[in-house]
Amino acid sequence: MVELPPPPPPEAPSRYTLRVQSDPPGARVYLDGFYLGQTPLETPPLEGGERVLRLERPGYVPLERRILLDRNLSLSLALTPEKPPEEEASKEAPADKLVLKVEGRSWLRVTRGGERLYEGIPEVGSELVFDLPVEVRSGNPGAVRVILGGKDLGPMGEPGIPVTRRYP
Repeated sequence: MVELPPPPPPEAPSRYTLRVQSDPPGARVYLDGFYLGQTPLETPPLEGGERVLRLERPGYVPLERRILLDRNLSLSLALTPEKPPEEEASKEAPADKLVLKVEGRSWLRVTRGGERLYEGIPEVGSELVFDLPVEVRSGNPGAVRVILGGKDLGPMGEPGIPVTRRYP
């Protein structure tokens, strides 16, 4: 009986470094839906192939493009500003309302006097509107834009640092 040598192990997929810069900096970077970090960013070697790159930053239109990672790649991308939030908010929110614009993934709980009005993880891009007064708890307040009585107050807090706030 003749024994053949074992087949060679399959080659490991080629891996490449991805560098991403954005104008403005500080955009969240996702590759195939997985969060990598914020710009400016340099990744450890990643498996090559066709991938989907997405950049998100509050106040800017999300940017998504297909890339071919077949070599070390360095990208510099410009983000497009959205319409000024003040203009949008003044049309949408009466003086006695709180609008929460969900710009990234965040758990939220909204209560009024011990009554739970909302609890969950809303869809990114959704808007939640509440009559005042309310108390809002967010697990990722940097992803939640607050519009109170038609005025844009900006993000509820710092990304990833849970916070509870009362709105009159």
